Amino acid sequence: MKRESERVHFSTTTETVFPYRLGKDVVIRFGQRGLVVGAWRDYAEDEDTAMALAIGARPDELFDEDGELAERFERHQMRRDVARHVRTLDDEWRIVNALDLLDEEEA
Repeated sequence: MKRESERVHFSTTTETVFPYRLGKDVVIRFGQRGLVVGAWRDYAEDEDTAMALAIGARPDELFDEDGELAERFERHQMRRDVARHVRTLDDEWRIVNALDLLDEEEA
């Protein structure tokens, strides 16, 4: 913990693996160490929602009008999947280009 952080502050916790629990907690800092005490309060609907909440994304930016994950986030997920299953960066680049998975600002 950073020395300049508050001695006591409230926080939220989001599990990014099943069962995607959401919690409220209080953090008490003792020097560079701290104690976290909290309680699980709710569950995220699915992994996408849990990840969005964990990174502090705004749901209105993540989902389209139909409640589906926005295309740019689907592209990011597909690129991560490709990266996990290839051996070299060249292979990854060829597949990502062939599937047109780069966002326009990255191309």
